[in-house]
Amino acid sequence: MEIWLLVLISLSLCAFLKALFNHVFLSQTHSLPPTPFTFPIIGNILWIRKSTSELERAIRSLNQKLGPMVTLHMGSRPAIFIADRSLAYIALIQKGAVFANRPPAPATSRVLGSNQHNKMKSLMTIQTSR
Repeated sequence: MEIWLLVLISLSLCAFLKALFNHVFLSQTHSLPPTPFTFPIIGNILWIRKSTSELERAIRSLNQKLGPMVTLHMGSRPAIFIADRSLAYIALIQKGAVFANRPPAPATSRVLGSNQHNKMKSLMTIQTSR
């Protein structure tokens, strides 16, 4: 066999085993809301393929099955969806300081998403063109 193929298979196997280890042993230490079955490494990434309206319907059906708070794993990061207005008020207003220390956005979402830098850049472009 070619050496590059052996290296690629070894790295893939190591990455899979690390993700499986993290999923089995480290996910039990966090107290997260219920989640549907997740695959190691990719998580619930299949939800992202859906359009916004289909994603909303899917999350509503998960809320009916699992309750008002649902965790979906986007890759290795958990995303918590809150469907109840009173729970959202408690989480964002009353206990906002607890949730203020969020991890930074991944590089792909900073490049592809419309974050604050893009909004500020568009505002500055509008003001300078006048």
